[in-house]
Amino acid sequence: MIESTRFIPTNRLKQYDVVNKKGQDMGQVQTFVVDMVAGRIAFVVVSFEGFLGISDKWFAMPWEILNWSGENKKFILDMTKEALEKAPGMDKSKWPDEINFDLVTASYAHFGVPPYWDSPNLKGATNPTVISGVVTPIPVVTPLLKLSSIKVMPISPASLAVGSAQKFTASGTYSDNTTADITSKVTWASSNTAIATITSAGLATGVGIGIASITAAMAGVTSPAVTLRTVAARKLSSMS
Repeated sequence: MIESTRFIPTNRLKQYDVVNKKGQDMGQVQTFVVDMVAGRIAFVVVSFEGFLGISDKWFAMPWEILNWSGENKKFILDMTKEALEKAPGMDKSKWPDEINFDLVTASYAHFGVPPYWDSPNLKGATNPTVISGVVTPIPVVTPLLKLSSIKVMPISPASLAVGSAQKFTASGTYSDNTTADITSKVTWASSNTAIATITSAGLATGVGIGIASITAAMAGVTSPAVTLRTVAARKLSSMS
């Protein structure tokens, strides 16, 4: 695509038609509703007077369903007449002073497009309201990160003598792929406290001879078990 048909001022976009894949005329872009906080087009207003025979209604459509053809300088819409007839819209002669947010959500739902305001990458907020063609957000709510997995270290600890201690640490990986030391936040557990115990700080102590599994849990996520083998304490040889 050449740059002259890629970067186009919005006031010129009303000059271009909406056609189907066969190139048949369907309608024409009338205007745009812009989310000034998120920095993107909230929805496009399109007329389908010739295609649908509806002259008094303009249709609100998510930007994502209109495909721009730089070669033909037209918007391509792959949509049946039946689907368009039932699409949300407004009376073109009575443009509302305040656009009800129900119109925006109904448009995205009708065309099966995920609402852009639910994206965690959006600069604005979730559940915005639309006033006079501009989306105004409610206070920003930062999406909570979810703990995805927990890794206990060391994965293969050396054999622990009865009466000796072994320090374990826990690292958490979150839904945005970041990691953090959560050693002091997890709940530590030993599968056999007669073999080894472990404190809330991750310090395991050998109690008896055998094998115990050490795990760390937090927010419904449990780490893979780490096997801890305990052995008899080495006796010091007596001097003759």
